[in-house]
Formats: sequence, structure tokens, C-alpha cells
Amino acid sequence: MTHDALSPDELALIAEEEQLCDSLIKSIRQVHHDRKPQNDAAGERLELLREEASTAKSADLPALFDQMNTQRAILGLKKDEALPDPRSPYFAHLCLEEKGKRRDVLLGHLSFLRFRNSPVIDWKHAPVSRIFFNYREGEEYEEEFPGRIAHGVVVKRRVVTIYNSVLLRIHAGGKSYRKLDSGEWVRDKHGFSPSLSGGAGSANRTLQVGLGLTNT
Repeated sequence: MTHDALSPDELALIAEEEQLCDSLIKSIRQVHHDRKPQNDAAGERLELLREEASTAKSADLPALFDQMNTQRAILGLKKDEALPDPRSPYFAHLCLEEKGKRRDVLLGHLSFLRFRNSPVIDWKHAPVSRIFFNYREGEEYEEEFPGRIAHGVVVKRRVVTIYNSVLLRIHAGGKSYRKLDSGEWVRDKHGFSPSLSGGAGSANRTLQVGLGLTNT
């Protein structure tokens, strides 16, 4: 089956989203990789301190307990910092322009702020989610955020499907694109059309589209 060739602008859009997806997933995996030896080291240090405390003199115990509490705190911080699943870390990409400045935001189920250029924000707790659900690409928005009224333009509003760490679908500007098994990208004439309304039902449908739960 032959497919119409994509325009240079469409290819650039797809390349941008693939690069963004790949960079974010690498960043998440790097944090996973870096965290393990830190956890192992803190756990080993805590075990050594426990053994030392079991035979220590009473005068030495306060200092040992203080060190043990420090290691427990390190372990607790690492465990509490949940990371997005790299197999499907986000479902939407927003680019907003306010007062001549642009910023990119990714919406997902868990925040990941270390990816500074395009941080992942937990959509359930982010006021910016209202812009995603209530405005189309190219529209001006005005929303009340904590401490200010945000007014700007939705430069990009894209819904993506990422499955097993691979970007498979993109919906942008009223058009849908999907990746074939061969790796080629084509227009998806029967692709998904995310809802813009912010009700719970429509929000869930939009989220399912972006979490790799659609047919490919």
C-alpha cells in the first residue's frame, strides 16, 4: 500500500517529537541508573552503622544514631521520588507563548522536573492542564493560575502515543500521524481526534489515547 509523501513541515514536526521523546526517556533512565548505586551505598553504610552501634559504648551512640538517621533520610528521599514510566512517560506536548516568551511543557501521570527544557508535569495537579483541555492550537488563552492571570497563545498542542518507549502516534493541528512497523511515518486518515472538553469522561478518553492504549 502506498502513502502520500509527507511535507517538509510534517517531517520536521515528527522529527521534533521523536527527538523530544528520546531525550526525555534517556534522562529518566539515567536517573534510574544513577539512583541504584546511591541507594546501595546508603544501605550498606546503614548496615555498617547498625553493626557498630551494637558493640559501641554508650557515649558513642548519639553520634552513631545521628549518622544512621542521615542514611535513612537519604534512602527515604530516593524511594519517595517516583519517576515516570520510561515506557510511556507522557501523553501531551504543549508549547505556550506569554509576553513574547515560549515554554514547552509535557503532561503525564508523574512529574519529572529534571528535564528542564520540557518538564513533565502531573496533569492531575497542574493548572496548565486546563489550557490543554480547553484550547486548540493557535488559540489565545486566559486562565487563573496561583497568584496571577495567565494570558498567551497555544503555539503547539500535540497528543502522542508512546508504547514501550517508542513514539507511535502524533496528533497535531487537526492531523494524525502514525509510525509503521517499517519505521516510516504516514498520515493516519482514520486516526484519533482528542476531545477538547475538560470533563472527567472526555479527559480519560484523551489520556487513553496518549498512553499507548489505542490500536496501532
